[in-house]
Order: sequence, then C-alpha cells, then structure tokens
Amino acid sequence: PRDLEWKVRYGEQVDWERLRRRLRESVHLLDNLIDICTLPVPARSILSLMGFADLLVQLKIRYDSDKALQIAREILMFVKQDVKKAGDELGKHRGMKNRSNIAIMYSPTHFIAQATVGFAPIGSLARKHMLDETELIDVHPYFAQMLRQEGAFSESIVKKIMEQGSLKGVFIPAWIKRIFVTAREIPLDFQLRMQALVSEFSEGAVVLHAGKDVHAEEAMHLALQDFKSR
Repeated sequence: PRDLEWKVRYGEQVDWERLRRRLRESVHLLDNLIDICTLPVPARSILSLMGFADLLVQLKIRYDSDKALQIAREILMFVKQDVKKAGDELGKHRGMKNRSNIAIMYSPTHFIAQATVGFAPIGSLARKHMLDETELIDVHPYFAQMLRQEGAFSESIVKKIMEQGSLKGVFIPAWIKRIFVTAREIPLDFQLRMQALVSEFSEGAVVLHAGKDVHAEEAMHLALQDFKSR
C-alpha cells in the first residue's frame, strides 16, 4: 500500500514527483513478489492507496468539497497512468507483458501507517482503545499538530471530542474546525460521489462510513440510486 498523506510539498500542493518515485518503487517491488510467488496460476500485483483524507487536511481542504473531488480525480488519473507506464517499462526491461494493476481498497495496514482508509473520510479525531489492559488515547496526528501550533491543544478538548464524537461546541480556531470533518458529519450522498469517482479508476470496493444515526436501508437506497444513475 502507498500512503498519500505525506506526499505534500511545502504544505501547499501535492508533490507529484515524490509520488511518482514511490509508485515506481511499489510497482517494482510488487512485480518482484510475483516472480517469487508459487501460485499455479498467473498472478498480478495490486497497489492500494490510503491516506487521502489526511492529505486533504495538510492542504487545508475540506473533505466534502468540490476541490476535494478535483484533487481526488487528479491523483487517481496520475496514479493509474503512472502505474501502467511503470509496469510497461518494467515489462519491456524484463521481456514480459505488464502485470501491474491498481486497486483502491480497504487495507488493515492503514492502522500501522496511522493513515485514513483509502479515499474515505477521517473516522474519528480522538478515540480510546485498549492494549492488553492499558487504555490508550489516540488523537489524529495532524489535528493534534495544528492545535498545538495554534496553542489550542488540551486534554479537556480531547475529552470533549471523545464524548460527543465531533467538534460541535469545541472552542478552537475556525479554520481547523472547517477542515477536520469526520465521516459521521459528511452526507452519505457526498461520500457516494467520492467513492463513485474512485471506482472509475480502480477495482476496489466502495467504502462508506456512516454515523450511528444512519440506517442501513438509507445507505443501501443511496448506493442503488448511484448505481442506477451510471
């Protein structure tokens, strides 16, 4: 998997050259894995991406915005084209057909990388979890970093966010509150727009993160509407 969130140059724009280098390295690595694989049938490599929502907050762009959709399309087009090109060049060098493909999908490794899932929104800004018998508090790293830069970070803020699951009524700089929106605050129809865009360029499944007050029937209805409209 490739993590998009740190592919930002000077905190202002996507570092396309750095992303290209990492994609080339990934394609080469995955192709090497095919060579050592003992499967009896032809295999192909699958490259998954993660950390898009983290990239957006670094760029200070709100997830549920037209600008976010624009950047998502630019990244997906870039990745798909560059992965194919890298695979073609590698295949020519090795005397074989390009075996590389791309999929944007859920990967459990995002926990290790401390990145958001694929192109899905941020799940939570602060949460508790248990490690053996120890209670740990996990705060979104960029949220904590930006609050500290503004001198606004405190344990009381973290506690309130964990209690209510959002920034409603939390007194922090407005620009931080504007860009740090979580899945439960983003309308399902917008999430479908984002995931439909992802599905244009990938073979991965659509991932929706709904709040507890959203019924499964509502999510299914919106997903069917989106499917029929294509």
